Amino acid sequence: MPDSTLKSLRQRKRLNTPPVIHLSDVAQFKHTRQAYESALQRYGSVVGIYRKNRLEYIVDESHTSEVLTNDVLFSAERGTAAVQPFSSCNDQHLTIFKILNLPILNILRHSIIAALDKVVTKAINPSLDGLVTRLGPVFERYMFKLAAQADGVSKPLQVDLAQPVHYAMAESMLLLIIGERNPDRALMEDVIKVAFDLAIIAGLYQNIGYWSRTFPTTWRIFIWIRLMIFTIPWTYRKIAWRIWKALKEARKTGNIDHIDPVRINISNAEWLMVIVVLKECILRYLVKDNEQVPGIMESIWLTSLSLGYDDFTIKIAKKTEILSRLFFASIHQTSGVIIWVVYEMAVRRDIQPALREELSDILEIDCESGKPTLTYASLRRAELLDSFIREVFRTKGDTLAVIRLTTKDVPLGGYVIPKGSFITPLATLSHESVKNWGDDADKFMSDRWIGTGKTAASISTAYWPFGLGRFACPGRFVAVAEIKLMVLYLISRVDISMEGGKYEVIDPMNTVAVPPRGKLLFLPLEKPLL
Repeated sequence: MPDSTLKSLRQRKRLNTPPVIHLSDVAQFKHTRQAYESALQRYGSVVGIYRKNRLEYIVDESHTSEVLTNDVLFSAERGTAAVQPFSSCNDQHLTIFKILNLPILNILRHSIIAALDKVVTKAINPSLDGLVTRLGPVFERYMFKLAAQADGVSKPLQVDLAQPVHYAMAESMLLLIIGERNPDRALMEDVIKVAFDLAIIAGLYQNIGYWSRTFPTTWRIFIWIRLMIFTIPWTYRKIAWRIWKALKEARKTGNIDHIDPVRINISNAEWLMVIVVLKECILRYLVKDNEQVPGIMESIWLTSLSLGYDDFTIKIAKKTEILSRLFFASIHQTSGVIIWVVYEMAVRRDIQPALREELSDILEIDCESGKPTLTYASLRRAELLDSFIREVFRTKGDTLAVIRLTTKDVPLGGYVIPKGSFITPLATLSHESVKNWGDDADKFMSDRWIGTGKTAASISTAYWPFGLGRFACPGRFVAVAEIKLMVLYLISRVDISMEGGKYEVIDPMNTVAVPPRGKLLFLPLEKPLL
């Protein structure tokens, strides 16, 4: 019996802990929602369930607010991480990398989590107008190229959505993070591979395989060695070298003059300084924030930080708050959510004409080219699309999406949750609660949120696909903008449908990170809108 299991047994004997329920593999991984909801309905508002050799306490919607917003008792950063072999940083972010199977990052001097949040909230979010203007052409090019596959066909044509979406996200992130314009295919493939390797090492695909589910500890060790020691460093070397060269020049010259920001033309004819457009800009921001020319250790930290840009948030993105702090949140997580949105649109075809009508209404005319274009201001006016995206987030079946760790023995629901325990609310109970959303809470209503003031990026105790509280995904506004851009460019050229009118959910336990599977069909519009 693993030491962690023995420790849990001793704790439960000492404290009045919640009942621990056994779920079969089939129930847990194939019928996740039904199994977990039934356990809570039968045994009370808090239950313990072992998942992949780790005891987790699951709570219903009555405890969601307390668990996700009380950082003192239920923390994403603090916890009992004394078992970690690295202790050169404080306990506040040891637990995060323990959850992610990335304890090696704890030897870094600074808190990557804090730095990422600062970059997003201080640099990226205030510059969304310029960001959309800069990244829009990348998404337009990829979506138009994808739509062009159906040119001239008279019957719906099956297409692969995942690959172009991943490449579009990879190119946009290369532009945003390291300033790489028109990157070659090999570099983008390396970026996509790094994103997926990080997703694997974080356990996002662990539910799918029998070996990874049945022997989770052995699997974690094997995957960690293979990816963190061999695969990721080799694949990531090209990106890291570009960053390292810029920092090396700064150390050599004693200044950062060569790390220059870029000015871009905004639709209102004002020039806006956007510090996140090129690699020099994001590096300049981080170096300036460091208040000195980076030394060797600072350079290592900044290079490592580029693995951790938070965009979705795609948490996305869905995503968990913790996983959204990593680089794959931009490529892996956001791409997955885009696939979810498009697939839902494909099985709900009646919404597409209304969305195209909305697209025609929100288009702006570019002052220089005279062509219709999409800006961040126009995306904000896409209220029906925003409502549709919010419904996708709400109803796609997220279950164990956000995790916390108790910092002390915590009374909850008539029991005591031991210090150092993993605890997570069951998302479906909040997102589809009749108390929260009415008798039709379990129904998908595309226009449910029009006129309510609740956007896809808005969060509350009843809707938290991006997390909640202090660690809610700060990149959710960027993520929703990216989703809107791709979807609008796509439906401006083609009608979307799904063979058989349905798709398959691959991983019911992890709809946050694993998109559905289906045969997507395109039919060209008689008259493109863009």
